[in-house]
Amino acid sequence: MVEQEDRQRVQDAVSKALAQDAAYEMEFRFRRADGSLGVGFASGSVQRDAAGQPITLGGAMQDITGLRESELRFKVAFRASPLAASIARVRDGLFVEVNDRYETWFGWPARELVGKTTLEVGLWADLEAARCLACGVAAPTAARSTSKPNGSASRAKSAA
Repeated sequence: MVEQEDRQRVQDAVSKALAQDAAYEMEFRFRRADGSLGVGFASGSVQRDAAGQPITLGGAMQDITGLRESELRFKVAFRASPLAASIARVRDGLFVEVNDRYETWFGWPARELVGKTTLEVGLWADLEAARCLACGVAAPTAARSTSKPNGSASRAKSAA
């Protein structure tokens, strides 16, 4: 059963899907049969007849409690790591997350990186090295940079 505090939000999303002929996706808390609290993810859509009248509201719900708990453990470990760490998308170098040690070691605070690409912030001392890294090819090192085992080069903020 959906938790009382989340019921209106769930009901509103389903009503919106019915009214706007849109799919819905949402997370909410729910009580399992044993009484324990879980996190659910639901998605669905409306099927209509030839006259446009809703005939079914189909969907599925998945218990994602374990996933959310795992994400929390990862976040705690990532933040507490004594090593500088960042997470960036491979396809475009967009920073998703940066820990506090990254600023300590390289001078780039998270607020200046998250949501921007490595090229936008000028992280790479050598743009060709960035392109080679994306392709999995070794590149020569560059001056005023942090050299990586694969030969790529990135720069600290102070070297920009």
